[in-house]
Amino acid sequence: MANKFGLGSLPLESKNPISSTAFINKAKPFFVDQIGDTLQGDMNNFKITNLKFPGNDNDAVNKKYLLDQINAIQIDKDNVENRINDVKRYIRRNIKNLVDEPKLQQELTSLKRLIQVDKTSQLQNLISKLDDKITKVKIDVQRLIDNPNVNEDRLKRKLTALERKLGELLAELDKTADKTELQNSISNLNEKIAKQKSDVQDIINTLPIDKDTLKLIDCFGY
Repeated sequence: MANKFGLGSLPLESKNPISSTAFINKAKPFFVDQIGDTLQGDMNNFKITNLKFPGNDNDAVNKKYLLDQINAIQIDKDNVENRINDVKRYIRRNIKNLVDEPKLQQELTSLKRLIQVDKTSQLQNLISKLDDKITKVKIDVQRLIDNPNVNEDRLKRKLTALERKLGELLAELDKTADKTELQNSISNLNEKIAKQKSDVQDIINTLPIDKDTLKLIDCFGY
């Protein structure tokens, strides 16, 4: 005959029938109606021992099995941590050029200085070109004063071409350097250009030009 916990009942002819009876009465019996139901019972503060190795998800386990699983997890965790430390050591040992933020900032500052020097050099070249153009305009204006026999249409075309080239140079200058740094220089250049335009226009307006007889003279060498 089987008792409520699947254990064989002690035979009646047991040498210790009192203990057998006491054992049976100590556990409070509960039953399940069908396979798959959950068995709940009150062991009355007694232990279940000699559990079989769990094969299913719902099987009970003993303390030793549980501790073995915890120890196995801890061993795996230690192995992973050791591996991570090995990788860190490998990186520190084999990667020489680790990022040094202060050094990186220093190199960035040096690079900015180099860029600024390059911009300054380009700015100086552009200003030099503009100064050359203005100087040539002054020479051409003086030639106009000395020799008023100039074709008016050709003079206006040359003046327009000069204005376009100066505008292109100013646009290039504006792209190359910082606007705040060039504001005064550009303002001065614009004033010079406007003055030259005004002088040339005044000369055109005052010249006694005869369009039918004037010879074509190249005033600007562009």
